[in-house]
Amino acid sequence: MARFSSKLPATDKAPHRVLLARQLRELRHCQRLTQQQLAELSGLSTGTISTAESGLLAPSTRTVTDYVLACGELDLSPWLTRREAAAREYAADRAEQKMQQRRALARDDRHRQVWRSTWERWERTRKLTPPSHACGSSSLPFWLEGLRNYRSLSYRALARKSDYSHSTLTAMGRGHQPVTVRGLTAFLQACGVLTFSEQIEWLNLLERTSSSPRRAMDAALEQERLRSLMDPRSGDGRVNSMTCLDAEDTSDWQRGRPAWRMKYAITVDHQVMRNNLQALGRYYGGTFIPVLAHHTGLPAKSIKNYLDGGGLTVDGKNRLAAALMRIGKTPPNRDALHVILPPQAVGRPASGARTQPGGYGRMKGNAPRSSDYVPYWR
Repeated sequence: MARFSSKLPATDKAPHRVLLARQLRELRHCQRLTQQQLAELSGLSTGTISTAESGLLAPSTRTVTDYVLACGELDLSPWLTRREAAAREYAADRAEQKMQQRRALARDDRHRQVWRSTWERWERTRKLTPPSHACGSSSLPFWLEGLRNYRSLSYRALARKSDYSHSTLTAMGRGHQPVTVRGLTAFLQACGVLTFSEQIEWLNLLERTSSSPRRAMDAALEQERLRSLMDPRSGDGRVNSMTCLDAEDTSDWQRGRPAWRMKYAITVDHQVMRNNLQALGRYYGGTFIPVLAHHTGLPAKSIKNYLDGGGLTVDGKNRLAAALMRIGKTPPNRDALHVILPPQAVGRPASGARTQPGGYGRMKGNAPRSSDYVPYWR
C-alpha cells in the first residue's frame, strides 16, 4: 500500500535537505512508482524511503544510491554531492541542538546551586516555604520550579494530581503565564504542600511579586481565609487545620443560621469550596462525609469522589455550597455537627412527585432527583 507523502518543511530551515527530498520525490514520480513499488525494486524499506523524502534527516549514501539506481538513474555523482551538502547541514543543526542542551543543563545547574540551600532547609525543618528574601516578578515561578524539582515530579505527574493540564502548569512554572491564587493552590497541593501556614507563605510571595493588583488582592484575601481556619493551638496549621467552638458555644448553633440564597450558591468558586470541604474532612474525620450526605441527599461516594478531584452536578455543588454556608466561617465541634447539618434539612419531594418507600425517585434507595428537590433556602 502506498504511503501518503507529507508536506515538506520550509526551505529556510533546511534548504539542502529539502532540495534533496524534493528531487527524490520528483524522480520517483517521473517513473510513476509508489513508495511500496520502489521498496521492492531497491530493497529498501518503505520507512527508509519515507524518511529520505521527508526533508528532516540526511539519508545515508547507500540509501541515496539504491534509491536513484532503482529509479533508473545511472549518474550518481550529482545525487551524492547533494547528499553530502544535506549531511553537512544536518550535522551543523545537530551541533546547535547539543549546544542548546548544554546551555540548558548549565542553567539548571546554576538554578540547583541556588535551590540547594533552600532544599537543605526544607529537609531540616520539613516546612516547604519560599525564602523570605525572594522578590521580583520572576521569583515565584523560579521557586515553584525549585519545589517541583525538589519533589522530583514532572508536569504531567502534577497534572494528574490537580485540575489543571500539564501545559498550563508548565506555563505557570516557567513564567510564561501569570500565576493565579487558584493555580498556585493547585500547584502546591500537587507538590504536597498541604498545611495552611506553608500555603500562606507562598500566597504572601504571590502578593508581594504580582504585577496585577487584582491578583495581589486575591492572594491577600486567601491568606486571611486560611488564617481564620488555622488551629491556634497548633500554630502552623498542621493539627486539624481548623478551629472549633467550645462546648458552651453550641447553643448559638442550635438556634440556627439564615440559609444561603440560591444565587450565591451558583456563583461560588468551586475550587475554594472544595478546599474548604477537604479541610473540614481532615478536621472531622470519617464522620463528616456521612453527615454531609444525609444532609444534602447526595450519595457519600459522589461526595468523596468530588473531594478527591472528581466532578459533580451543578445541583450537587449548590447543595454542598449551602451546607458549607450553614457551617459558617468557624466550624462547630464534632458533637454539634449533626445539629448544624440535620438529616431533616434534606430537600423534600415536591408535591405530586412519584416516590417509593425507602428512598426518593422511581428507584428504591436513590438520591432525590433535581426535579424532586426543593432546597431549603427557597
